[in-house]
Amino acid sequence: MPKRSYKSGLDIRLRDEEYAVGYLNAAKAESTGAFLVALRDCAEVRTMAKVAADAGVSRESIYRMLRKTGNPTITNLLEIVEALGLEIEIKAKVKRPRPSSDPFAESSVAASGSTSDKTGIDTGVLTGPTN
Repeated sequence: MPKRSYKSGLDIRLRDEEYAVGYLNAAKAESTGAFLVALRDCAEVRTMAKVAADAGVSRESIYRMLRKTGNPTITNLLEIVEALGLEIEIKAKVKRPRPSSDPFAESSVAASGSTSDKTGIDTGVLTGPTN
């Protein structure tokens, strides 16, 4: 049985839409350059000329945009992704609690009774002696 090159094996795997999505997300997590090259890999599997026609740009332009140092416009990037039958989704990176708009709302710090500042010094409410 002849050995298959990494690229030919990758091309076969990238025909599976779920694999392609995972491949693109992993590349995006690595770097922008890796993402652009991975997007080019996906476009090559689907025939670059067809992707270019569907995206409304020349094949040569797609090759220039989708290299490690490429710099496609957001419009071109979205058109290429759409031509591949994919979409980009924007989501919050980290969920952070929103500060209360009520200045008199009881904060979790005040509720816990611990009011140390960054130095570790208690800056809580002063109370008089209890007899």
